[in-house]
Amino acid sequence: MSKDSQGVVTQIEDQAVKDQFDLDGTIGGATRLSDERFFMTFELNPVPMMLKSLSVPSDMQVNESFLRMIGYQRTDVADVQSVLSRIYPSDSERASFDEKISREGSFREYPILIQTRSGEVLETLVSTETVRAQDDSFALLLFHDMTERNRTATALKNRETELETSIRRLEEMNAALKSLLKHRDQDKREMEERFLSNVKELVLPYIQKLKETELAGLQETFVEIAESNLNDIMSPFLQKITSRYRNFTPKEIQVASLIKEGKRTKEIAQILGISKSAIDLHRNSIRNKLGLINKKTNLRSYLMSLS
Repeated sequence: MSKDSQGVVTQIEDQAVKDQFDLDGTIGGATRLSDERFFMTFELNPVPMMLKSLSVPSDMQVNESFLRMIGYQRTDVADVQSVLSRIYPSDSERASFDEKISREGSFREYPILIQTRSGEVLETLVSTETVRAQDDSFALLLFHDMTERNRTATALKNRETELETSIRRLEEMNAALKSLLKHRDQDKREMEERFLSNVKELVLPYIQKLKETELAGLQETFVEIAESNLNDIMSPFLQKITSRYRNFTPKEIQVASLIKEGKRTKEIAQILGISKSAIDLHRNSIRNKLGLINKKTNLRSYLMSLS
C-alpha cells in the first residue's frame, strides 16, 4: 500500500473514532451524550422534578410533571423563570429553602409549600440530590404532593374526633338515663310504701272495726273479701298476676283472687253475682293463660305460689 493510501485509511479510522466518542472532535462528546440521556429521563419522568444550578441559584429547570402539578402546560409558559419565581407562598420561605439547598445539598422529605397557578397551596415533601451535568453542579429536587393525602388524614382525624365526641355524649346520655330510671324506681318504691302505709293505717283498722259489728249473711263475706283483696294488693300476688299475665281481664283477676282464698265455684258465683257456668269458663280461661291446660296442677296451689 502506498504512503498516500495508508494516510487516507488512517484519517478515516481516526474520524470514525472521533464520531463514536467525540461528537465535536474532543473527549467531551461522551459526556454530552450522557447529559442528553439524563435530561430526557428528567423531562419524561412522571415525578415532578426541578434542576437548580448550585453556581447560579436563579438558573432552574422543571419537567412536564412539575408544570402539571402547578397547573401549567409547557406551551402556556413563555418564561419559565418568572413562573418559578412565584411558586413559593412567601419570599422568606423561598430564601430559607434555597439556603438549605446550598448548605446541605442532599436531604430527604423536607416539607415545603408550593403555590399553583390557581392560587391553591400544595403541601409537598421534597428530596434532593446533587448531580453533575453540563460541567455544572445541580440540585435535583423531587416533589411529592401530599396535599390530598394530608386532607384525607385530617378528615379521618376529624371524623374520629367527632365519633369520640358522639360516644362520650351517648355515654353521658346513658348515664343520665340510668340515673333517671334509678330515681324513677326509687320514686315508685316510695309511692308504693306510702300507699301500703295508708292502707294499713287508714283502711284496715276500719275493716277490722266493721268485722266486729253485727254483720248478716253476705255482708260478712263481702267484708272478708274486701280485707283479703286489700291484703292481696299489698302482697306480691296481685303485682305478679297483673305484670306477668297482662292479658287477664278484671273479672278473671277477681276470680283468681277468690280461688286463691279457697272459695268454691258456688261461693264465687254468689259473691260476684254470676252463674256457676260463667265461673267455670273463667277458671278454664285462667288455667289456659297460666299454661296449666292438660296439666294436673291444682289451680289454687299455683295461684298461692305466686304470692
